[in-house]
Amino acid sequence: MNVTNNTNAKTKNVLDNFNYCKDFVKVETEAFIVAAFMAHFKMESYEGSINIPTSVLNGTKEDRAMWLHQHVKEIFCQGRDGERIIRCWKFLLLIFKCYNHNKYALATLQLLANINTMLTPRKAHSLIWNRTVNNKGGKGNNISLDLRMEHIVHLHKEMLANLGVNLTPECALRCSKAVKPVEDLLRTVDNELLCRRPSGKHTVTRSQSDFELIVNELHNKGKVFQCTPADNRQYGCFPKFKKTLVNDLNYNKLNNWINHTQETLVKQWKIDLWRKSSIYFTKFSNNQHKSINMF
Repeated sequence: MNVTNNTNAKTKNVLDNFNYCKDFVKVETEAFIVAAFMAHFKMESYEGSINIPTSVLNGTKEDRAMWLHQHVKEIFCQGRDGERIIRCWKFLLLIFKCYNHNKYALATLQLLANINTMLTPRKAHSLIWNRTVNNKGGKGNNISLDLRMEHIVHLHKEMLANLGVNLTPECALRCSKAVKPVEDLLRTVDNELLCRRPSGKHTVTRSQSDFELIVNELHNKGKVFQCTPADNRQYGCFPKFKKTLVNDLNYNKLNNWINHTQETLVKQWKIDLWRKSSIYFTKFSNNQHKSINMF
């Protein structure tokens, strides 16, 4: 932060400066990856070149494509977005419990329970893979359903604000039902007029110079990846720096909480299942009684 003079990310209140902090962590992570790459290939500068094997240089595009396809085929088959999201939620469960975000932890555990045990295979598959939406088409344009809901709520608020003094419960209900048609109409008009609409993505503009400055600090000055690691190595400026995000997590309490919550969820699941079955049999018996009366 001091190297790039990023004062917005240097704060104790992360929620009020979330986008700046998120952008700084992203840039820092990319800089560490690039610095490690430079140290591995013994590059002296950011714009330096590496020694590529002759077999790779002399290979045709078809050979390179076949080599890449053979080596990453398994990764592409396994790297499904739905499964990656669920893996992220598993890790977030530990973070939520470690920092006492109990409601988020409970929601995460309930999500995992629904996927693994409580839902049918068809519904569990739908819950895994229907967590994003693509409004633009193409690869890499998926957004989460929560962000999509934010866009819908934002448009709904604009429609309600434009009503002014004419806002009534009936008008609000009419606007809520017209959100999708109005959104499609606005998108069609913008496309015909060649007007570019804002993506809605929360981003913070950063310069390439800041990124290169961090890489130079890590690779040339700090030589982070050129030192031999030791068992007692630590940051000199942060002697009490935690090793991991879940370093203070009590796994015994976590295990007890999971078992207790699991029993509660199973009881609730049985009650809901009994209610559904009772409603089903009630409807079935009523229909059967009506059919008997018909004869």
